[in-house]
Amino acid sequence: MKKLAKISALICAIAMIVSVFAVNAFAVTDENNVTVSIELDKEAYEAGEVATAKVTVTNGNDFEIQNVSITEALAAEGMTVVSIDENIASIPAGASQTFEVKVQKAEEEPTPSTPVDPSEEPGESVGPAPSGDPGPVTGENGMLILYIVLGVLAVGGIAFFAIKSRKKATKVIAVLLCVAMAAPLALGGISASAVEPRQSTYVINGGTDTAKVGDVISIQVDITENPGIITSRFEIGYDDTKLKFVSYSNGSVFQLAQLTEIAGSNADDYANAEEVIRVDNPQNPVTMYFSAGAARRNITKTGTMITLNFEVIAEGSSEVTFNGLNSSGIDEEDPNYGQVIVNFNDVAAATIATESTVEPTDDPAETTPPAETEDPTPTEEPPVTTDLVYEINDVYDASIGDVVEIAVDLTNNPGILTSKFTVAYDATRLKFVGYIMSDEVFGKEDLVEIYGSNLDEIESGADIITVQDPKNPITVFFNGGAASQNFTNTGRLITLRFEVIANGEANVTLTPIDAFNFDGENVSGNEVQAVVSTDVASENIVVPEPPEMPNPFTIEESIDVTYDQAYTLTVTVSYELVYPAYYGVGYGRDEYGKYISLYVFNNPGVITTNCQLVTEGITLTGYRSLGVLNGLTELKGSNEGDLASDAELVRLDTYDGSVVIRFIDGLAQENNTATGAVIKLYFEEAEGDNTFEVIAANGFDKDGNEVAFEGTSGTIAEY
Repeated sequence: MKKLAKISALICAIAMIVSVFAVNAFAVTDENNVTVSIELDKEAYEAGEVATAKVTVTNGNDFEIQNVSITEALAAEGMTVVSIDENIASIPAGASQTFEVKVQKAEEEPTPSTPVDPSEEPGESVGPAPSGDPGPVTGENGMLILYIVLGVLAVGGIAFFAIKSRKKATKVIAVLLCVAMAAPLALGGISASAVEPRQSTYVINGGTDTAKVGDVISIQVDITENPGIITSRFEIGYDDTKLKFVSYSNGSVFQLAQLTEIAGSNADDYANAEEVIRVDNPQNPVTMYFSAGAARRNITKTGTMITLNFEVIAEGSSEVTFNGLNSSGIDEEDPNYGQVIVNFNDVAAATIATESTVEPTDDPAETTPPAETEDPTPTEEPPVTTDLVYEINDVYDASIGDVVEIAVDLTNNPGILTSKFTVAYDATRLKFVGYIMSDEVFGKEDLVEIYGSNLDEIESGADIITVQDPKNPITVFFNGGAASQNFTNTGRLITLRFEVIANGEANVTLTPIDAFNFDGENVSGNEVQAVVSTDVASENIVVPEPPEMPNPFTIEESIDVTYDQAYTLTVTVSYELVYPAYYGVGYGRDEYGKYISLYVFNNPGVITTNCQLVTEGITLTGYRSLGVLNGLTELKGSNEGDLASDAELVRLDTYDGSVVIRFIDGLAQENNTATGAVIKLYFEEAEGDNTFEVIAANGFDKDGNEVAFEGTSGTIAEY
């Protein structure tokens, strides 16, 4: 047993020393438990030989990831990318998918590298480049190899001595363990980076003193001195009483995929990598984070980091400020790529001022004569008359069940042949039921059929057309292309009819798409919004907010490909998470009383779905389907008379603390992808805590595939 123990200790010591000299694996795992690893088919290659890098993506989750692909492969100078696997894959839970990237170094000899003169090439890294001559192995790299050789020899010698001198084996093994513990410290002393912090210089450009309310001003953040960075985090502050952050575009220093999504960004713009990304919910300050991930070479570019666009919303002077948070680079001479801190400079703020705040000059020639100050003519510029001007009306004091009319008028018309626009509405409070045609601007025959319209009514020439299958948004298109001249009339275009299905305020928004005149020119128009509100107070209503579901994600990993020297290959992998559908719960009151409203979010498409609602402290008394999901089956305890009369409100005669809610649309030809409030359940309160829990069961689509849903729980506050 003693001999076995000594041998075990010896093996442990050897393992500890070997681990000191282990080479880092070329793999990285992100916050979503997705791992990207790169492996080459050979250790080294001859010039002209094609190297194959196998890029393996492993899904470490218990759900599938989709749209997995290689979106970019960058080869260091001197080596070219021959091909990239264009496969787009879905990876099941716990599985992996391998892609291939092929690279090649040309057969001709590379020209000897010349040290870069910083004064001649500003912004370029003066450190060792992958395409340069590696030269003799000296310094830390030579010491690293020396320590590896000495370590192996030491382990072998000590092991041999221990076997030959069994009596002294215990002492020998103790010495060996000490060596194993000291080796990491020795090697760490060799490879630790001792580079002093670097200094970067940022500037803000784009201030102005000639802005008007409504103008959009661009503020550009530039890095003018870049010592070499792989990350940069900073924030931009602004006066949100005078400015509104509306959009941004990435600069030339980092790639868009290396810019973490800014809070409030439009999800579609960000997912589609639009050139200008809108911001739906602006934050102040705006925090941005650039990261080159696992890159093994610093980014040394100078230029624009990002451009931020602000709308001027009030007169007066305001500042846009820069605050550096943290930035880092890597020590490219350190074999372990040690981190180097990069400091920020003090950045002067940019000033934005409206014209009314500009100080008047002392030049008497520019002074307004007293006589002109008495002129009652407004000093403001006349309104632009070359654009279309749309107007829609508000509706107040409506009641549930009312059909309200939103009139769409054209109040300025420079002359058009066509007009196309969309009208979006709050489908949780309004239902689009039809429209009234008009011939004040276009002829009735010029209205292209609105989706879901009753065709019999259109053929009969009826003025009021019902809509059987409403869409949101509604697309309205007038096409007078057969006319020989522009339509120049103003007046009523169309009247849209909505049924009020829930209390509260509902927005109706008209957004122009395009309009063309007789000469084929596009005539711009304005976006306009109206409000429909009910006469029942809804200030206490609670509407659940769906959680953020960002997509896509990217992972970047690099590997060195050895020809006559090491050339870095950097691969970027993109993927999307599959988020489950889920239920949410809101609550409020309407003319029938207090209710719990059940919501469906992120619905991929189902024909059946069901859940169980369990409550404590409240008694359900009735329910109303909101028509979002079809096929609501009878709830346990439903009043038979209400069901037989097809009443809007179905009373519950009995309730035992839980109820199963099931939607089955067995005749559906297509999946229902609707989201929002699907049912209201009315209740009476009891004293104590009023809680609810939605226990979700999976649904099914038209092809019989199971669709996962998640439930929720919470407390109903007193109201």
